[in-house]
Amino acid sequence: EYIETFKDLKSETARPLVYRSLFRWFGYNQDFAAHPELFAIKKKLEEATNTKARAILKNHDIEDIQTIAFINNTAEYGADFTPIYDRTILIRLASVNSDMDGDLWDKLHGVRKELSEALNIPIDRIGSREGFNVSNLDDRFDTDIDFSPMYKFYQYATELPNEQDLLFLKALAQNGFAEKASDKKDLSRTITKIEEKLRN
Repeated sequence: EYIETFKDLKSETARPLVYRSLFRWFGYNQDFAAHPELFAIKKKLEEATNTKARAILKNHDIEDIQTIAFINNTAEYGADFTPIYDRTILIRLASVNSDMDGDLWDKLHGVRKELSEALNIPIDRIGSREGFNVSNLDDRFDTDIDFSPMYKFYQYATELPNEQDLLFLKALAQNGFAEKASDKKDLSRTITKIEEKLRN
């Protein structure tokens, strides 16, 4: 909500706080615009975690595993860069039950505990889901960009056009941040609006 407030106040000085919010939600910050190689590093960390998690949970009926990696030292990017990172994980189990009975709750919590211990990740950074039943669901796995800080950032960046924001948004577009056709259109439209404003 405060991104919208900063937009309404036309606060340029709040930009670092805006990027901090994007990092907390998506794991992206302004360093990704300066060093697009970070996109590949982040993706590799996420894919490697997904692969390890599937192997650890091989005895469970897994539908999908999603990981968001948060690289905490992006400002240090350069030769011989070693990422220092945290991860948040969502385990999606194949749906077989419709009611949240005791057995299902134990199963949802159990896979979280098993993965937490195997990967040495705090259990509160792992969620699990089977159908509509959830255990510790993290809002950051909501794929609807319209209701995320990124959409608010689109509005902020359009209201306060800035070359850095433009580079960041172009980097997102080039590295597949938006997956749905509607999200791609929103991102492309935002980039075009900022370019037009910066030209005038």
